[in-house]
Amino acid sequence: MTEKSERLNYLFKQYANNSCTPAELLELMRLTENSDDELLQTMFEQVDFGEREEAQLPDETEREQLFREVVEVDRRQRYLRVYKWTAAAAAAIVIAGASIIWWNNRSAQKEVATQMVSQIRNEVQPGSNKAVLTLANGRNIVLSPSDTGLLASQGNANIRRVDSGTIVYQPKSAPTDQVFYNTVTTPLGGQFQVVLSDGSRVWLNAESSIRYPNLFAGDERAVEITGEAYFEVSHNASKPFRVHIIKANHTPGGTVEVLGTHFNINAYDDEANVRTTLLQGRVRVQQNNLSAILAPGQQSVLDAALSKLTVSKADTDQVIAWKKGYFQFEHADIKQVMRQLSRWYNVEVEFQGSGENHDKFGGVIMRDAPLSQVLRTLEISMVHFKLDGHKVTVFY
Repeated sequence: MTEKSERLNYLFKQYANNSCTPAELLELMRLTENSDDELLQTMFEQVDFGEREEAQLPDETEREQLFREVVEVDRRQRYLRVYKWTAAAAAAIVIAGASIIWWNNRSAQKEVATQMVSQIRNEVQPGSNKAVLTLANGRNIVLSPSDTGLLASQGNANIRRVDSGTIVYQPKSAPTDQVFYNTVTTPLGGQFQVVLSDGSRVWLNAESSIRYPNLFAGDERAVEITGEAYFEVSHNASKPFRVHIIKANHTPGGTVEVLGTHFNINAYDDEANVRTTLLQGRVRVQQNNLSAILAPGQQSVLDAALSKLTVSKADTDQVIAWKKGYFQFEHADIKQVMRQLSRWYNVEVEFQGSGENHDKFGGVIMRDAPLSQVLRTLEISMVHFKLDGHKVTVFY
């Protein structure tokens, strides 16, 4: 049995036993995408459902039903499947390639309301690769998907657009001491990638920015960011890499210092805290007299208002889900969910109701889904939506 077959065997078993985590469900959808149905059918028939009583084993009809459910996700057909979660989960919806799990604190069993989103006038499409490059001289270059090739030359570097979502700084052979500071800014509904002159890569989420030099002179590599960014920093022990986090009104949000590592920073102004999550290497997070060193898999939470810096274990898959093309929630309230959706879909969100709904959401939603589809997926329990142009009203 191949490695893929073994993995599918495991995921089929998890799915049939109602034990798939959000990440496993997403993996199952991706592995079955573009796969031959007959081959998948053969694999599914060989699934070992573990030690169960004979009466609990799925019969041929039930196996066929389970198999069709999995395959139809990738054929873009809607279906509903109820999961029973021991941690007080009530239900899960898997709809056209998106999945969401709803945790209800009041009951372990509750019906799922899957009403259509009302009064949809114009479909709101997901975000895409778009940004504005602001050069040191003030010139703005709109990074549209169709433009590739040389964008500008600055001192010792050429700025090139290599694909629809990436610009690269390529040092010239002739040395120069001229340093120019540029800024890449993503709007609401945008994302982009920048490859710096030292080879470090930066992914910007929606409504984010990075200010950086065309080349790193001196004894450090320093950049500034707003919003959310994921870094893969090239190793250079003699020249540390520093990320200065800028919050609203240009107030500092701390500094992250690294030598060479992979990490994510979430520093949106509408989020209460600055979160730095380390995936690989070692970083130091600093803010005034507060300091912490992170190990891989750890996250620091900086509460500047309380002058408090804490470190805990992180779900790294959830943290960098945006970079991989999906949203991943875990016990998130509706306001946390809508903050992420508003940035990516560039919509205004208004809340109406008592505000007493304390249901929690978790699961995986692909970021390429239209907004109406996402809202249909979320419209469960006592939460309902009205989508009117680029305004979403949440009733809860």
